[in-house]
Amino acid sequence: MEQHKIQICDECKSEFNKESSEMEKLCPECSSILYGYKNCEHVIKGKRCIKCYWNEKSSEYIEQLKK
Repeated sequence: MEQHKIQICDECKSEFNKESSEMEKLCPECSSILYGYKNCEHVIKGKRCIKCYWNEKSSEYIEQLKK
């Protein structure tokens, strides 16, 4: 990932490729769960998604919503 394309998610604190999310300050995972935006179809390799760079982190709030 090029350094200038990496953003830190305000909710889960994961790094993500900002071009992969419809929201500027949330990774695709959090923006999907919180606001219904389309999520990345994650392909996890080496503890990160090769498409959006999300590292599978989740906040306690997101975990509660997933249940």
